[in-house]
Amino acid sequence: MNGIINPKFEHEHILRTTMLNAINDMAHDYPVYSYDGYGNGIIKGCNLVADGDRLKLEKGIILYAGEICYIREPIYIDYEATEVFHSIKLRFSESVFKAGCSCRNVTLSNSSDMELMDNEMELCRFKLKAGSRLRSQYRSFNDFATEYDTVNIVNVKYASPNGKTTLHPSILRYFAKEALHRHLQPLDQMFVLSILRDNEPVSKEFITAYLSMRLGVKNKEYNNEELFEMLGNALGEIQDGEAKNVDFAENSRSNRGMLLD
Repeated sequence: MNGIINPKFEHEHILRTTMLNAINDMAHDYPVYSYDGYGNGIIKGCNLVADGDRLKLEKGIILYAGEICYIREPIYIDYEATEVFHSIKLRFSESVFKAGCSCRNVTLSNSSDMELMDNEMELCRFKLKAGSRLRSQYRSFNDFATEYDTVNIVNVKYASPNGKTTLHPSILRYFAKEALHRHLQPLDQMFVLSILRDNEPVSKEFITAYLSMRLGVKNKEYNNEELFEMLGNALGEIQDGEAKNVDFAENSRSNRGMLLD
């Protein structure tokens, strides 16, 4: 089942199949202590993929209230065109004791209310035009924030140390992909290589430190949308800087040609 399952052992109680399966999961999957102190968010997977007139939540692992939540089977939810923003949220139920285990189920909701309850986590948002279908394949870094017909994951939170969360790794990988083949300053090289090094989420502190040095912004706490916008500005500066270098080189060649004439 999807959700949180913790086996509870009591004197003279028999081991049930559910309890044994839970023990097996705990022995082979990410132990809770590895994420002690992390903020609530996705650890691995849990991508929302457009599948016809439905969205599919893929398998993955989430940290919630200090517990590991496993999405072992895909979850589907319908969507429709309303031309206003909707949010797909993962909702956690209260813990209940069942079949020798403490269980907390999860469900998906599709709501035009963008506010989150304490027991909810945003997985994406979208605004769909009539007659269109959502897409979850991105063409560029800026495409992640395309207003219409796109699964927007900018506000999705990935678990990070010190009680924090950070941006979806796919966003940063697109940044690195577009910056990698440009003429990079040492600071940009360091940031891009850090993103590509181990394919893990990059902490907000690291992203903010880079942006502070690259753009001269204050080194303070920013939300996901602010970080995304500033990363877009940094990428634009990298691209503009390369264009200026090309123009300078072409002008230099032209001037040398005029001198030779």
